[in-house]
Amino acid sequence: MPFVSPSTSMFASSRSHILSTPRTLTTSQQASLGATSSPNRNYDSLATNVARQPIATHATKLRCWVTPNDHCHKVVANDNQGFFFHGLAMLFGLATFLVIIASTFWRKQFGHRDEVALTPLVGEKGNLGYLPADAIAEIQEVAGRRALSQISRVPVEVPQDVSSEPILTSFLHSTSQAKGEEHTEAPVVLLHGFDSNCLEWRAIQPLLKNHGFQSYAFDILGWGFTERHPEIQDYSPEAKRIHFYNFWKQHLGSQPMILVGASIGGAMAIDFALEHPEAVEKLVLVAPQCFVDGVPPLPGPLAKVGIQALKSKWLRMQVTKQAYNIPDAEEVRDAMLLGRLHCLMDRYDESAVSFIQSGGYSVSKKVSQVSQPTLVLWGRQDQILAPEKYLDQLKARLPNAEYVWIEDSGHVPHCIQPEAWADAVVQFLRKP
Repeated sequence: MPFVSPSTSMFASSRSHILSTPRTLTTSQQASLGATSSPNRNYDSLATNVARQPIATHATKLRCWVTPNDHCHKVVANDNQGFFFHGLAMLFGLATFLVIIASTFWRKQFGHRDEVALTPLVGEKGNLGYLPADAIAEIQEVAGRRALSQISRVPVEVPQDVSSEPILTSFLHSTSQAKGEEHTEAPVVLLHGFDSNCLEWRAIQPLLKNHGFQSYAFDILGWGFTERHPEIQDYSPEAKRIHFYNFWKQHLGSQPMILVGASIGGAMAIDFALEHPEAVEKLVLVAPQCFVDGVPPLPGPLAKVGIQALKSKWLRMQVTKQAYNIPDAEEVRDAMLLGRLHCLMDRYDESAVSFIQSGGYSVSKKVSQVSQPTLVLWGRQDQILAPEKYLDQLKARLPNAEYVWIEDSGHVPHCIQPEAWADAVVQFLRKP
């Protein structure tokens, strides 16, 4: 079945438009930010004030940091795209039955687990109040709970045809500089994979900090913990780009950045770098989804059923094991739970259906136009985007890019081998 590229006509006149007139946040948004005065406060004061309480240690050694759940739509073999997407459609059609059976299986196999005493992280509205308390309570991994407590949300103004109200946008910010000092390095901005969130990068940010780089793990519009309120009109690739551009302009001061994209985040990074070359100093692509264009054009009711499958623990676990190339479900259980948290937020279903019906990303014909210095990282054992199929295509289109294998790693080398990943990236960034 041919892939349908998303229409861009509705944004033709507003791609680079930034609203110059400040808007007043809605009452619910002010409450979510904990605002008591003007919504137009300085950047630092807008970061969510989450209490950082001591967190108990987890006795079990965890090999994984977090799951990006990059490709919940890529459960079938990737050597035949036609078969792949027909299989996906069949999966969506059987999703309801599958989830019922899977839930029963999950409770029987994993319903009993040794409990570890943990300090509750659930804050009041405006902290972690947008996440269900019981879902957070399931997570035992210390690093993941700590990162959860550090998520910030700031309002981003966007053109009216994306949203008539500011969008509370979530991210993790890490800096190695003392307070008041200026950063001399370009900020590193990290884009997660398909239907993932900023926690995907929590193993990487401390390493970049140690090397002197500040970083922002950004939650893409429609995914992550970024707000999905009723005034948002669109979650297409172009809407995601416009939202990200305005975040960059309003909260990063239009400073050129190092843009990092993993999997479908790589497609977004390419799309953004071509549309706004002035914003991207260097590009880092991690197993980028460059040559799988679009998503299946599914009718609304079928798409909604499919979204329910995407939210299920069973399907998330299968994809997590495949992404990490780790067959033991218990070993990646916390990773799966962290990667699924954002699916439990309000209006997740609507945003996911909107993206599916937009046609998704189609960048294969644009890859050769990338002009920024580029580093490509790929896990040697990637089972989701097989390097033997896609890497040669990428080298043909980006012959001047640098290519680095991450050994003993699957589709998410930044999660599985963070030290090797960070070493390769820092070496690339230090080059003039």
